[in-house]
Amino acid sequence: NTESTYDWVTSEWSVPFNAQIQKLVHFDKQPIALFLAARYWAVSPEGEGPNDWGVRGGVTFLFPEK
Repeated sequence: NTESTYDWVTSEWSVPFNAQIQKLVHFDKQPIALFLAARYWAVSPEGEGPNDWGVRGGVTFLFPEK
């Protein structure tokens, strides 16, 4: 996916591309979703923007109704 933004004051774009993988696992009876994502900045403000690459991860505890 992408989460593009445009700064109307400076007329600059920020355009990241995100790729994510996710896995549902169980610890005992508790379902948990784990994810790992990579981000590439195709366009970012000169000298002020983020790095070219980024990584993020996360854990989501799920509580389904029975």
